[in-house]
Amino acid sequence: MHTYASKFIRFTTLIAALSTAACSGEAPDTDQPDTDEPADTDVPADTDVPADTDAVNGQVSVSWNTLTTDDQNTAVPTPCPDGAPSALIYVLPDGEETPLEALTACADGAGMVADVPPGHYTVWIRLTDDAFTTRVAESASQTIEVVAGQTATVPAFDVFVDRAFYTVAWTLSAGDQSAECEQVVGAGGVAIDVTDGGGTLFSAEVGCEEGMGGNAATTVPLPIGEAYTVSIALLNQEWEAISESAVISSGEAGTLEYGNEFRDLGTVELVLQ
Repeated sequence: MHTYASKFIRFTTLIAALSTAACSGEAPDTDQPDTDEPADTDVPADTDVPADTDAVNGQVSVSWNTLTTDDQNTAVPTPCPDGAPSALIYVLPDGEETPLEALTACADGAGMVADVPPGHYTVWIRLTDDAFTTRVAESASQTIEVVAGQTATVPAFDVFVDRAFYTVAWTLSAGDQSAECEQVVGAGGVAIDVTDGGGTLFSAEVGCEEGMGGNAATTVPLPIGEAYTVSIALLNQEWEAISESAVISSGEAGTLEYGNEFRDLGTVELVLQ
């Protein structure tokens, strides 16, 4: 929740006291100094006047697209789910554990978080029920910088409301030696094959480097509510396997529980044949 400070200006009136000299019966001294003296600049400022929060803080503008997939497993727009009429926007300051929050309707497709102090933040959204207890879908996160008096606009989030993903990384080895993608003669991409309990195959082919050196590759969008078996293998230029397949069972992979989840499967070793 956010507290919006009201703005006000305190006007302080300075009253100058004038003293009148007693009459002495003598002619006035015409050599009196100039009484038009400058004001005393050492008067302390009134420190009780609050800062204008519009000037010292900024705001964060967020938008999102709700997606599903068609029969070709291509991303297509879809309305917000019936069970997720609300969208919570989270803005987490670097080094903190408690984010700023704002609530809006999922169908609005956008929202604003006001009175955000300058600094670096991680931003994400969650689509949820009216009780805010069910995570129906959640975006990935993005980082932004907030500047005083300005609006930080976050690039639109793509949120799959009923699809999710596994992510996986790999290393290559030949015998006792590790290898890099460019060292493997004839190496092409890597196949990530995902199979559900009924035998339906969801396949993706990605570049060898996508899962190396601290990176992680992502599967195609998968229907939520299921656990899948995942198989990874290095291919040659003819898309034939040139490594042993690394297989992660459905029990190890775990169930994809909510929309747009990215479940990390860790790192597997691809042993060259």
